Amino acid sequence: MLAPNTQSAKILKHLEAGRTLTSIEALVLFSCERLASRISELRKAGHKISSSRARLHSGKRASVYSLHSDLAVINAWKRRSKAA
Repeated sequence: MLAPNTQSAKILKHLEAGRTLTSIEALVLFSCERLASRISELRKAGHKISSSRARLHSGKRASVYSLHSDLAVINAWKRRSKAA
């Protein structure tokens, strides 16, 4: 069980809401500078978190995280990014 106001708890709540998360979004939303570390902690706690690489609007590539059951959301995000 996570302490309620930690970055990891906030990130998990975000993902449980069916949303995806990139490192830039984590920095803005949760002041989290090390998203990969928080994701690793959540995975070790037993949460099934998927990651995929996607191209951002800027042309740079970034990891996009979601709960494993939301893999379709990641694919939709990739298609949306390509269309922009």
